[in-house]
Amino acid sequence: MAQAGFNGGNLTNFFSLPGSRTPDIVNIQETTNVNVPGRWAFKVDGKEIDPANGCTSRGQFLRRGEVFWDDLNCTIKCRCLDFNNEIYCQEATCSPYEMCEPKGKFFYCSPMETSTCVVFGEPHYHTFDGFLFHFQGSCAYLLARQCLQTSSLPFFSVEAKNEHRGGSAVSWVKELSVEVNGYKILIPKGSYGKVKVRPSSSFTGRWRSERVFSLGKTCLDLLVLLFTVCTKEMHSSLCLANTL
Repeated sequence: MAQAGFNGGNLTNFFSLPGSRTPDIVNIQETTNVNVPGRWAFKVDGKEIDPANGCTSRGQFLRRGEVFWDDLNCTIKCRCLDFNNEIYCQEATCSPYEMCEPKGKFFYCSPMETSTCVVFGEPHYHTFDGFLFHFQGSCAYLLARQCLQTSSLPFFSVEAKNEHRGGSAVSWVKELSVEVNGYKILIPKGSYGKVKVRPSSSFTGRWRSERVFSLGKTCLDLLVLLFTVCTKEMHSSLCLANTL
């Protein structure tokens, strides 16, 4: 049987819910008190709390099959084995798209948070933080850039130059420029697979596909459809959607 209620830790502030410590709790599926005002109860699966059905490490209960990392750099991966309630550990690290984070008494590989900035239409800007803007001017707009240069993060900049479409009421993108690793790549409107790279004397790149450009030994892959991926380390280091 189970008891549900409240205990304030003294002899005066406590109460038990009606039905506690009675056969009604044992047969909770048949005698549910859902929708009965002022009464509630829950059933706990013994497999979730019984040490005989899991492992214990650092004073914490782990379910069978549960995985965790044992060190702050996530280099030792451990698992509570299903058949003998023992913890087995081996060397393993997070994937390139995961980062090691503490949670309780252990560490876990968590997916890096990502965000997307989309420029479309005449022209519309859907920002990294989910807002939608419409800029109809013929200015140059900063789409993404590292605000402060540091030794640990590579500098990059993505800018778009607009032009009026027929009249002054509507504009669209005339040219896109991407600056990274000392190169400035210009992607003009209607280029159809051709880009301008500055400085031209250092150009040793090649097209790997219709939309993927590679700059030789720099191992830089750039999707010219403006799919720019930044890691979580760039968080709070980007300047976005400003007029130049």
